[in-house]
Amino acid sequence: MRNVCKSAFAEIFDLKLRTIQEHLNENGPVPRVQGNTGRKPHNAIKYDDVKFVVNFLLKTVETDGLPQPAAPRGSDGEAPIYLPSDNTKIGLHKKYQEEADKAGTRKLGITSFEDIWRQCIPRIRLSGPRDDVCQTCELLRNKIVDAVLEQDKLDASSAFLEHVEVARREREVYRETLKEAADEMSSHVRVIGPVPVLSCPELVHVHYTFDYRQNVTIPHQSRQMGPLYFITGRKVHIFGVRIDSTGKQFNYLIDEDQSIGPDVTGTHGPNSVINMLHDCLQQHGFDESRCVIHADNCGGQNKNRYVLAYLSWRIQMGLHEEILLLMQIPGHTRCLVDSGFANIKKLFRRCDVESLAQLAEVVDKSSKSNVPVLYKKTDGSENWAWLEWKSYLQLDFLPVRGIQKYQSFRFCKVDSSTVYVKRTSGEPEARVQLMKRAAVLPQGMPNTVTPAGLTAERRCYLRMHVRQYVRPACSDSTCPEE
Repeated sequence: MRNVCKSAFAEIFDLKLRTIQEHLNENGPVPRVQGNTGRKPHNAIKYDDVKFVVNFLLKTVETDGLPQPAAPRGSDGEAPIYLPSDNTKIGLHKKYQEEADKAGTRKLGITSFEDIWRQCIPRIRLSGPRDDVCQTCELLRNKIVDAVLEQDKLDASSAFLEHVEVARREREVYRETLKEAADEMSSHVRVIGPVPVLSCPELVHVHYTFDYRQNVTIPHQSRQMGPLYFITGRKVHIFGVRIDSTGKQFNYLIDEDQSIGPDVTGTHGPNSVINMLHDCLQQHGFDESRCVIHADNCGGQNKNRYVLAYLSWRIQMGLHEEILLLMQIPGHTRCLVDSGFANIKKLFRRCDVESLAQLAEVVDKSSKSNVPVLYKKTDGSENWAWLEWKSYLQLDFLPVRGIQKYQSFRFCKVDSSTVYVKRTSGEPEARVQLMKRAAVLPQGMPNTVTPAGLTAERRCYLRMHVRQYVRPACSDSTCPEE
């Protein structure tokens, strides 16, 4: 053991020996007690300080906030309220300090300001500059902000709250259908070895969601060369059908020369939607008696007379006993199929993709739930056929007047020639005649449509401008010859 001087000992252990010696002389060998024990220090944050910060943020939200109808997926908390993306926490803190000066109260630092915000009202958030917003919400919020008369502000606020409440109810319906489908599937599936087996085919709560993703172009390089930005590569459309009961999402990849119309035209029409939805229901469904389908409000794709006629046709053909087609409020249509698209997008940005086969690999690797479905198999045969559903259905089925104002469409076996519609989930149903009274259900299946392929101009463009960026192993599928 070595002796150490007193100064070195105090420096090593960060001790103040003088105060320890004074305490020993005055009180004897008893533990020391910190001076603020039992009372708050003079600079502690008080209740009035916290209340002023909370009231300031709530007042800011009343004028600029954009409430959401429901909490994000996977969260049981309160629905968030977004402030415009041009706000910053530093800017809001400066405004808070100005208000504190006017009120003559204590001003807290930005760290304490952010801590109170995070702990007391975490549902108030700053909107990102690229967050999707509802057009109706934005217009009503602008009316509230720009209103001069008090009555105008009250009317706009009432309309805004009613819109948010309707969107919230539709979101609750979506969540309830998801839960019912998941609970039913878990009770009817048993595991035999590594493969889950459906033990009872009589399912009544199967839930489907379908939507289009923004098309991608190939070739795509993770380190993009400058000229690639200015050319129009090979377009590939992605249509996703998610079976929420099993958590699987089937992503249909449609190349330019595989669409109904030439140069990928007609891909987003009702004909294409019905064909891919029909293939998924027939190939990957469970022969269930009842199902619920969610889609967005796009009239040219999902919410039109042909999709309604097709679902009615399925009922009359005995493929289902009841189908419930639900639409969420425009601007509030985020669902699980979008999360599958997001996983594809994340991986696609980091990968080099030069052919449709490589894109299918990206989709397969992006998530356990994502499954790629190509139009053509490896042997050249077709996975599904394009059928002419529009001409097949339009002669015998009537359009629904004012279809855009309805959010719910129910088809049942008891009254298969009609559809029961509702404006929102909380309103009573109305019966609408869908099939012409003198019409007879078409027999057989629609005629097959051959893909139009690429025009000569498009093939020439791909060969002249795009081929040089594709390696020889992938050039045949991406840039065809004449």
